[in-house]
Amino acid sequence: MGILSELPKNLTTALGTADLTPLELANAYATIAAGGLVADPIFIRKVVALDGTVLEQHDAELKPALDP
Repeated sequence: MGILSELPKNLTTALGTADLTPLELANAYATIAAGGLVADPIFIRKVVALDGTVLEQHDAELKPALDP
């Protein structure tokens, strides 16, 4: 689901004691909202010149992480 941090191996993890970055947590919630598809975060999706030509474009590569 996009969580790459090391999770503690004890029972307190069920209470939410793991240290996660806001980006990891947002990506995990986005995975749930996307029906179980996970993608690496993209900060800049497209760069367009003044004349309308696309200089650079990045599209998300969705991978299944959970069953819908």
